[in-house]
Amino acid sequence: MEIIPYYRITAENIENTKDKYFEQTTGKKANTSLKLNKYLYWGQSNEIPVLNFRTGYLFNWDCVPGKESERLKGFLCDDLDLNWVKNEPIYKPDNKTICIYKDKNLVEIKIDEKNKKPTLIINRNRPKNLYSINENGNLNIYKYNKTINLKEDHFNKIVDMEQYLTTDQYNFLKEQKNSLPNITTFDLTTRTRLIINHGSESILENSIALHPYYGFPVIPGSAIKGITMNYCVEIEEFNNNLMKQIFGNPLNDNDSIKGCIIFLDAWPESINAGYLFTWEDNISEKDKNRLKEFLVSNFFNIINIKWVINAKIKKSDDAICIIDNLRSSNNIEISLDKDKKFATILLNDNQKYYLKVVNKNGSIKIYHDKFLETDVFTPHYQEYYKKNQLPKDDQSLIPVNFLAVKKDIKFEFAIAPTSNGSNEEINTLLKHTKSLIEKALKYCGIGAKTGSNYGYFK
Repeated sequence: MEIIPYYRITAENIENTKDKYFEQTTGKKANTSLKLNKYLYWGQSNEIPVLNFRTGYLFNWDCVPGKESERLKGFLCDDLDLNWVKNEPIYKPDNKTICIYKDKNLVEIKIDEKNKKPTLIINRNRPKNLYSINENGNLNIYKYNKTINLKEDHFNKIVDMEQYLTTDQYNFLKEQKNSLPNITTFDLTTRTRLIINHGSESILENSIALHPYYGFPVIPGSAIKGITMNYCVEIEEFNNNLMKQIFGNPLNDNDSIKGCIIFLDAWPESINAGYLFTWEDNISEKDKNRLKEFLVSNFFNIINIKWVINAKIKKSDDAICIIDNLRSSNNIEISLDKDKKFATILLNDNQKYYLKVVNKNGSIKIYHDKFLETDVFTPHYQEYYKKNQLPKDDQSLIPVNFLAVKKDIKFEFAIAPTSNGSNEEINTLLKHTKSLIEKALKYCGIGAKTGSNYGYFK
């Protein structure tokens, strides 16, 4: 499926996205009738939906017992190891039940007459859900109901999108942004995940501040100014006159003045997101721990977390090996290509993942090249908040996916003076302002969900 960048999504191209996904997954031309037909149905979301498939065809309800009896028996034998059903007859005492029995063994498939939902019951144990679709008047039974959250899938593809700006192009753009006279820049690194403009209007329910053309994360200068001023008022109890000099005050004040400091947007320090380690003979312990943390957080569904944490890291001339202390079959290899333009992670199941290589003054540094990651929060008691009913434990949880900036991403902050004030006075204000920004981001955080440990810097 063609990925529409998150920051360019509009209501008009959502339909095109759904059509392409439909054609890719079903092999059929998408149109209004097909999108609502037997193959799939769209969730109730008004934005990017959840896509549900019925997969693993078993049998036609009306053809068992009959020509599709062997399909049902094959499923029971191959998938559930119920080999005793092979030579037993299939009974249908009424149109709601199919059963097979031998001695004390019993298999029943019952279908709810109202909603046509089939269930499989073995020896009167806990029912197993099957799935049905009415296709051209035939009630067909399937093994699985596969759910694809298109929104989550879309976010994951955005996270994996390659940055198209080169280092030189990015540095040129950053220099243009920071071209004001007497500008002061300084770097701060995210200690936790970061979400800016989370509540802004968006086609995908939850927004995030990204550059409108190139898609890398930004922190608006207005947000930096706002949290710094809030820190001064709530925590620092800063001198009012000095605050007026730095931030200014509202025009409706009798003694309103213009602030002497301009707060510019903060951009990532480098387009090469996420430094991991330096390729050298003796990798530092800090770099080793950072690499292990990266492997655990990104490949937890592929590799066993415990052995990676305790594994040994060995380096040869052309590869780095991460080896399990207890089982030598568990290993991960990282190697450079011949031209030293990228590094390859080879997992123990032969899956590959590529890292970015930057050569700085003869030192080879490895980056994971991702600013964003997919996160999720799960609202409880949704019906209660809609004022439909009291909160109860039987209410469904609805996970909501959103994008967040990863931790350990270094941002470059920039502040500049206006034309007001003498040089000595301006330098003092710049120094104060820099210190206030650092404290505000360290102790108060910035953006959304700071109460849930988002938005803090170190």
